[in-house]
Amino acid sequence: MPIRPEADDLIAFLNEIVETDRAFMQTLVDFRPPCNAYLADHPTVQVGRERDGTHIAGIVGLLNGFMGAIDDGPRRGLGVIAAVYEGGELVRFARMPDA
Repeated sequence: MPIRPEADDLIAFLNEIVETDRAFMQTLVDFRPPCNAYLADHPTVQVGRERDGTHIAGIVGLLNGFMGAIDDGPRRGLGVIAAVYEGGELVRFARMPDA
């Protein structure tokens, strides 16, 4: 799925929320509840896996699923939105390089 043109607008909005309430946004981004295998097989939603094999997903993976995935190159299949952390703290959102 090609990346939607609204991706930069969404990133700007997310950064506005980070500036408004960083603690809220970090808690939301860090929360990755278990999800089922059907969601894990979705073509664009970004889903991780715990060591025990449990699938997990969070808000950034869901938003990336809506925005689309990078079509080619070393980041093929990844989403356009990246959460940027420094020292364990969410500082901003950015567009993935090559997206």
